[in-house]
Formats: sequence, structure tokens, C-alpha cells
Amino acid sequence: MKKYFTKILAIAAMLLIGAWNVNGQTETIIFHETFNNMTTTNTTGNGLVSGNTDETGYVVGGGGSAMKCSIDGTMDLTGGRFATKNLDLTGNVKLYVTYKLGSSTTKKFQIAIDASGTSGVGGILNEGGADSPTDFTTKQFTITTGTTASYIHFRTESSHTIILDEIKITKVISSPIISSFTAAGVSATINDEAGTITAELPYGTNLTSITPNIELGGSAISYTPTGAQDFSNSSTTPVTYTASDGTNTKNYAVTLTAKASASTDATLSDLKVDGTTVTGFVSSTLTYDVILPYGSANPVVTAVKNDPVASDPVITNVTSLPGSATVVVTAQAGNSQTYTINFTVAAALKELTELIFSNSFNAFIVGETVRAYYMAGEAKPSLQSYQASAGATVAISADGTKVVVTGADNTTRELALTLESVTPFTGTTPITFDGNETWIKTGYAFYADKGWAFAKAVEEETNKRISEGKSRIYFFVGSYSKLTFTSGTVKRNIKVFVNGTELATPTETAASNSTFDIDLSGASNYMVGIYSNQTSGDGGMTALTTTPQTITSAKQTQELGISFDGKTIRNPNGVSLHVFDIAGRLVHASHTDIEMNNQKGIYIVKSGADAMKICVK
Repeated sequence: MKKYFTKILAIAAMLLIGAWNVNGQTETIIFHETFNNMTTTNTTGNGLVSGNTDETGYVVGGGGSAMKCSIDGTMDLTGGRFATKNLDLTGNVKLYVTYKLGSSTTKKFQIAIDASGTSGVGGILNEGGADSPTDFTTKQFTITTGTTASYIHFRTESSHTIILDEIKITKVISSPIISSFTAAGVSATINDEAGTITAELPYGTNLTSITPNIELGGSAISYTPTGAQDFSNSSTTPVTYTASDGTNTKNYAVTLTAKASASTDATLSDLKVDGTTVTGFVSSTLTYDVILPYGSANPVVTAVKNDPVASDPVITNVTSLPGSATVVVTAQAGNSQTYTINFTVAAALKELTELIFSNSFNAFIVGETVRAYYMAGEAKPSLQSYQASAGATVAISADGTKVVVTGADNTTRELALTLESVTPFTGTTPITFDGNETWIKTGYAFYADKGWAFAKAVEEETNKRISEGKSRIYFFVGSYSKLTFTSGTVKRNIKVFVNGTELATPTETAASNSTFDIDLSGASNYMVGIYSNQTSGDGGMTALTTTPQTITSAKQTQELGISFDGKTIRNPNGVSLHVFDIAGRLVHASHTDIEMNNQKGIYIVKSGADAMKICVK
């Protein structure tokens, strides 16, 4: 093979070229090929010779054309193979290969490790042409199966070309170091590259006899000297410390000096309340105001002095709240300063997260307002249940305009209450929602694509979807036997409540533009609540089709005082009445008398489970 390669080999006695040292770990280059001397104009020997050839540093084998140069300083590997020869690849070995795709084929570029340089399987890399980089790219591989005499094998399949720019193999070797050196409470500065350790110790330190605290790193297992040493002249004649792993050593020149005067540092490096650093702590700031949560026990203050030679902080904790704690620090020179923490206690929390009325309406709580609704013609509902901060109570004000939350400390918070009646929908369908339906109530919104929407049932500090009513919709409707909704989104998990009772089905909406049903029975009006049971995504309904109640029997309901005089349906007791024509269509719904003039025909008047037939002439 012609000598037109730039190889750097370090075998056995390793050449420390391009090495770095971090925490006693040294990465050393043991093989480096740059192809720098290969050129496109060198026609007599511009490539590795194909065929079974054994050259210094390489093994070249296999068929195909010679491996040549199409770009100065690189080598084309086309349908051939070669291997780095006989390297010690035990331990922590890394392979770096800089290359790009030369010709785009479906064949493969393979890298393997073996014992002879003749392997054809890509145990390290087995890359198809479509996956190879089109610009020069360096890829790193970790070698874990190397021996003391291994080969790294490079191969391309027939007609496939990879252009190699650089191959580098490194080994990470542990070396002995001193990782920590502490004297008189001062942590010294260690410079591994320069081999120095330096520290300035407190004023008055006896430099003639110091026993440092030393920690080893890397491969080190011992150090010398041990015990007390004289550092009084170390500023001019450093004391030499040596770390050893039994084979290799590392020397450090250690210089320790003492400050010329006593320290006046009376500051803290940390100030904590119940184990947490005080917000905004700065060593130069002496006074802090801390607000504790309602119900807190007396806090415990701890502190850390900034200067090791200062006196330990003297802490006076509070014995009652509100109150102030103090921390006194005295410097080595005798001066002192006092840190003060003033503690106050916050008012008890008065958060309100749920408010349910006696008609089962779960109110919409937004900021300082509460909105709730009930069926027109029914009595105004009262407060049924709530969820609030620990120890808090909730009530409705006497005039019904406020929700009053009383905290555990008897302080109060008032939220404006809007409690409105809703006239139920009793019209004919189908209808497509347009956002103007006053009988639909939600804390969310109407969208052109989703219709009346509900949000996922996830409560967050920045988006209170559940408590604000964004995750539920209420439909106030009259006497129907079934509601058929058209879905405006993909299927969403839901819970359905009818007049406060949860139904077993449905448990999900339909696919977009498909329908799902909610069956109704047993009442003349219905408050239908659709609650999100989702943890992601909005749901929505765009249209509604209703099915009227089917009248199967009729009987006089004289006990309710309901009568018909040929023109008017008399309703002296204000009973909820629904009037259906002979086809089952709802034509009237009222709690008062119903005029039937000019409406000839047969009708069914229904109240709850009872009904009567009338004939208007």
C-alpha cells in the first residue's frame, strides 16, 4: 500500500495526544486517520490497494475497485473494505467517524469490530444509503466488546460509496488526582492542569502544623504525605502532595497562607424558615417580612454563617405569632450584626370551588361572581352543598344577592350571586344551535364549529374549568321523551344528569356530525346536565331533535282542579300543564289558564302522569 495516509497510532505505550482530563478521567487518542495526504491528482497511489493486503496499521481485503480519492483529504470507500489493525480496545473506548454519502443507493455502509479484519456484518453500524448523511457528519460510537488485539472494520456493499474524512479512536483512562483539599475549614482551589493547590486561611491560623482533609478522585488510592505538615514557608516553597493509584502518580504543589488581619465578616450565607431559604435573602439585607399561612405553628429559624471563623449564629425564635425572630452574627474581629425576620399570619383561606343548589344546579364560580339557574315556575332553590377552604363555611345572604364565605378566622368574603329562572324550550325541532339559545347555560362558550362546547374536566390554577362551569352544559327543556344531539367534535366521555340524577347512559358523545340520545321520563320539565368526563379536548353539540312525550291514556284530573269549559283550560292551582295535539306535538305549556279559542280539534292535556282529552269545537 502506498504511504499517502496520515495515521497516528498509540499502541501499548500510549501516546497522550489530544487528551483531556476531567475528574481524573483522561481521554487519549489511540488511532487517528485524517486522509490529509490523499489527493485527486495523485494517480499512482491515491488509495488503499484492494484485494487481500496486510499493511502497517491496516488490513485491506475484499473485492471491488480500489479505494480512491474524489475530494482532496478524503477517501472513497466503494464496494470494498479495510480495518484498523491490532488495537487494544478494552475499557472505555469511543470511535469517531466523519463521513458522508458519496452515491445514493439502497446498499449499506457497515462498521464492525472483530479479531481479523474480515468481518462483513455491521455490529457497530449497519446503515442504509437513505439514512447516511449527505454532508460531512461526525458520528460517535461506544465500543464495548473490544479485546487487547481488535480490529475496527469498515465496509460498503457493492457499488455503494461512502466518502471518509476522518477516523479517530480514543480510550478513557482513569488517572490519580486529589479531588478535595480542606484546611482550617477552608476549601482550597485545585488546578489539576497546573498541579497546584492554594488556599488563604483565617487570621491567626498556625501554619506550622496543619492536617488537611483530603479526598481522592480518579484512580487514586493513596496520597503522601499524611498527617500534620508545616506550611509556614509554602508561599515560597510549596509542600508537595502526591496522589497514586499504585502505578501512576500525580504531584501537587500546595500553598497555604493566613490572612494578615482578623476577619470582620459578620454576614450569613443562608437564612431559612422551617428549612426553606427566606424569599429574597441577600447577605447584606438585615430585615425580612414573612407572611405565614393561617394556622401555622411557631416557625423555626436556622442560619449559616458566611465566614467559618465567625461565631456561630445566636438565634432567638418567636414564641407567639405575630412576632419577630433575630439572628446575631459576631465576626472574628468582634463586630456583629443582627438579622431580623418579622412574622405575620395570613387570613384564613376562603376559596369556594363548588356550590350546588337544591335543584342540583352546580353553580358557575368566576372570580367574585356566582351564577346559577332554575326552571321557570318552580320555587327559587336554596343552597344544598359546597366545597370550600378548610374550616370555611358558606351561606347565602338574607336578600339572596350574595354568597358569603366565612373563613376559619371568622373573616368573610362576599361573592355576587345571580340566581335566575329559565324558561324551558318547548318548541318544535330539529334546530341548529346559533348561540342565542337562552335555555342553554354553561360557563364556557358557543363556537361556530363545535356548537355549545364543554371543556375537559381538569382544574388548573390558571384555568379553573370545573369550578367556573366550563366543563358542563345545562339544557332546560319541556315535556319530551328523548333528546337527540348532533355532536360537533370527535367522541368525548361525558356524564349525564337529568334533574340531578345521573343516568347510566350515554357515557360518551357521538363522532363528529353524528347523533346520540338522552332518554327522559317522569316529569313535565327537565334540566339536563352534560358534564365532561374527559382529561383532554373540548366536546360540543351543534343541533337538537326532540321526541314528544307519548300519551297512552287519558283520565279526568278533577282532583287537581283542572277543567275545560269549551274555550279555556282552567288551572286554578297553577299546575304545570302541557297540551299536545292528536299527533303528539306539544302546542302549549303553562302554569296558568290556557285559551283554546280558534284551535279546533282533539287535544291531550297532561299534568305529570295524569292526562285528559278535550275537544275544541
